[in-house]
Amino acid sequence: MLKKNLFMFKSTSLISEIYFSTPKDFNTFEKFSNDYLWLIENKGSGFDDPDPAYNKRKLNLQSAFLNFEHIDTLINNAFRKEGISVEAKTAFSILRTESSINNKWDQIENTQQLRANELILFGNIPDFNTNSFYLFHHTLGDYYYQCKLYIDFPKIWKYLFYEMKDLLIGIIVVMVIIFSIFTYTIQTIIKQKKLADIKNDFINNMTHELNTPISTIRVAGQNLLKEEIKQKPELVNDLALTIIRQNKRLQKIVSDVMEASLNDAELINLKLNEYPLHKLLTEIIADFLTANQDKEFQIEHQFKAQSDLIKLDIFYFTSAIFNLLDNAVKYSRQPTKIQISTENTNEELILKIKDNGIGIPTRDQGLIFDKFYRVVQGNIHAVKGLGLGLYIVNQIVKAHHAQIKFISKTGEGSTFIIEIPYS
Repeated sequence: MLKKNLFMFKSTSLISEIYFSTPKDFNTFEKFSNDYLWLIENKGSGFDDPDPAYNKRKLNLQSAFLNFEHIDTLINNAFRKEGISVEAKTAFSILRTESSINNKWDQIENTQQLRANELILFGNIPDFNTNSFYLFHHTLGDYYYQCKLYIDFPKIWKYLFYEMKDLLIGIIVVMVIIFSIFTYTIQTIIKQKKLADIKNDFINNMTHELNTPISTIRVAGQNLLKEEIKQKPELVNDLALTIIRQNKRLQKIVSDVMEASLNDAELINLKLNEYPLHKLLTEIIADFLTANQDKEFQIEHQFKAQSDLIKLDIFYFTSAIFNLLDNAVKYSRQPTKIQISTENTNEELILKIKDNGIGIPTRDQGLIFDKFYRVVQGNIHAVKGLGLGLYIVNQIVKAHHAQIKFISKTGEGSTFIIEIPYS
């Protein structure tokens, strides 16, 4: 609006200067005053009026103001000289009020008679009621005249936008910056909340995971001190085995946390050796079955890969496969069935581990490889763990310059796919 006001102020000065410097002949106009009165009383349809008498009388009056026929050209030329790239359209009219002897000048300006006395001489603006106009006053003898120069700027807003382009660009840049900061702030708040939730879950899970073996070891140790227990070697042996198992469980928890401290796969120090994958998988399956004798599940394998010799770190790779198998059993449905298969492509060895478990909800699928993230299934402690298994698997796979993907649907199980390059 400020730009428009500045434009109107500047244009008013130019238009007034052009108007007063454009010749006009009021004597000629007065000479044909009877024609003016006749035209006012018998207003036709302007330039298109077919009445020859109407047009002749109008031409008589136009002869007094011929220079105003193309005043829009004069205005546009003046604008261009001032660097104003706006095209103007104009219309010129004249009207005469009552004689000054009657002292009705002011009253007539406030009545519709002023419009009734107006005669458009040049120009054709669609709606005279909505366009700006410049009013010029003249007196001749006992009569008071008003000349109106209607003006329309069809592309004024295009010009104003162009004039304001630097300001608009600045505003847009500021708005983008503000929006970006706002978005970043919201994302940071959401991320911080998520991290706080993960931290709280981790602390709760860690407390729960540590409390069970510690309590079991404490109770087993207290029982070993009882005299009646000391007299029964088989009970002592059972309690000792219980302590050993719970100690291994504590070691596993500590090991998982230590491995999770490796935030970058590049920090994992691999000792790569060529090893037959099928042989390693056979050993892993045997060890896993032995370690989980108290659980009921079935593992099937289909080793279709013709070439299974790849470079890998046996310790870390075994740990990754153990974690995948452990998850398959943890989140299983009875009867639990796990399928392990391999196949070759031109560039990779594909390893797939498929289960018939509960599956991973769509909302969680983009987060399962995040550290400490656990898929909530009712009671968060219903399935034991720290949310580190899949994170560790992902880090180990990346350290081998391989990729891990998965396909999962709630209620239909999951398939984890490891793509291992040959070199």
